[in-house]
Amino acid sequence: MVKTKIQKTAEYEKPKIDEGIYEGICKEVKEITDGQYGARVAIICEIRDKEDNTVELAKVVYNKLTPNSAATKVIEAFGFEYDKFDEGFEFDWDAMVGRVARCWVEDYEYVKDGETLIASSISKFKSVLKEEELDVKQEKVVGS
Repeated sequence: MVKTKIQKTAEYEKPKIDEGIYEGICKEVKEITDGQYGARVAIICEIRDKEDNTVELAKVVYNKLTPNSAATKVIEAFGFEYDKFDEGFEFDWDAMVGRVARCWVEDYEYVKDGETLIASSISKFKSVLKEEELDVKQEKVVGS
C-alpha cells in the first residue's frame, strides 16, 4: 500500500529580485505531470542578483519540442540546435544542466494569507551570445 500525506499549502521560497536580464546557470530540470495539455518541465536556474546574492528561479514550459514551441526556444537558448535533431530523437533535458543562458526576470503577484505579494520568475531565455556575435558567426559560416 502506498500512503501520501495531504498538504493543503505548498510552502516553498518565492524569491524577489530586480526585474532585468541576468545570466543563469541551469541547475536542474524537473518533470511536471499536471499540465492541462500534457507533461511540462521546470527549468531551474541559479542567478546572481545585483547584490551578488544567489537565487534559484524557474520557467515552466510544455514538454513538447516542435519548430515553434516554447520548449524549443528554451533548448536553443542553452545552445542546442533544434534543426540538427532527427525526427523522433529523444532529447535528454539533463543535458541542459550546467549550461548558461540569459534570463529575462519579471515580477508576478501571488496571494498568501490574504496579502498580495510579489516574487520573481523567468519569463524567457535567450542565448548568451549577443545579436552582433550571432551575426558575425553567421557571416563566417556563409562566407566560408
